[in-house]
Parts: sequence; C-alpha cells; structure tokens
Amino acid sequence: LLRGWLFVLAGLLGAAGAFFYTSARFSFKYVALGDIVVFFLMGPALVVMGLWALTGTASAMSAVLTLPVALLVTAILHGNNLRNIHGDRTAGISTLAGLLEVRGSKALFAALVVLPHASVAAFVATGATAIPALLPVFTLPAAGVLAYRVARTADPARLVTLPLACARLHMLFGLLYVAGLAAAGFLPL
Repeated sequence: LLRGWLFVLAGLLGAAGAFFYTSARFSFKYVALGDIVVFFLMGPALVVMGLWALTGTASAMSAVLTLPVALLVTAILHGNNLRNIHGDRTAGISTLAGLLEVRGSKALFAALVVLPHASVAAFVATGATAIPALLPVFTLPAAGVLAYRVARTADPARLVTLPLACARLHMLFGLLYVAGLAAAGFLPL
C-alpha cells in the first residue's frame, strides 16, 4: 500500500496469474500457457515487483536484466513437461511441449538453457551492464551438456532427473549472475 494503487494492482495481477496457473477450472498450465506465465511471473514480474517494493521505483532495464534467469526457470518447467509429454497427452493436458511435440520441444529446451548465456554476453557487448556480469558464462558447459542429453534421449520419459538438473543450472547461473551484477554495480540495493 505504501507504493500506491498501481503497485497493488500489479500485485493482484501477479497473484491472479499464480492462481490461474493450476488452481482454477481454467488453468494456464493445462492450455499450453504455463511456460509463458512462468516466464513472466518468475522472471520480470518477480524481480520488478521486488525492486519496486524495496526502492519505490523499477526500470525497464531491471526487467530486461531478468530475462536470462526467466529463461532458465522456464527451462525447469519445460523440461518437466517434455519428460511428461506422453503422460500429459494421455491425461488430456495440453502443454507447450505437447503442442511442439518431442522434436520441437527439445529444440525449445536447448534454446531455454543456452540463450541465457548469449543474453548476458549481449548485455555486456551493448553496454547494458559491465564485464563482471559475464560470470554465469561459466555455466555454459553445463547448459550444453543438458541440451545434448535431452537431444540424444529417444524417450523423454527417461529424463527423470531433468527438472532437478535444470534447477541446479538455474541456481548456479543465478548466483553467479547476481554476483556479477553486484560487482558491475548494477544492483540497486
């Protein structure tokens, strides 16, 4: 309430997105919108709202800088949906992985784990942030191994540990990214 009615409205929209993810008759997860909702809620919305709550302001750049982490958190969900692609289809659940089918879903997964690294490189190359923000590039080999493993696995159901491996990559990338942004002087706190 200290931040005004627009902040409250944005918070209510975020809460509605979380509620409609799985808890209602209409659920984003079951109509192939889960990846998109998770990308926005667990990336730009979460960080921008947190920054706005703490400082009273938020910038477009703060939203842009969240994109690599948003891609990786989406990779966790997408990897899970890829792993469950056949079971979800049998249960009548429509996910983005199901719409893309196995081949397209594997390609999207590879993009979700590799693009964060390209993004931080682009941020530094364009001057959006400084060289220390490149720290998470050290996780690129792990991302490559994950993408390769997914590409080579014939039966997605065999990717039992994929969501956990994605979560580990997300955590390590995120820690290094925050450390790099802090070292580059891009954290407002």
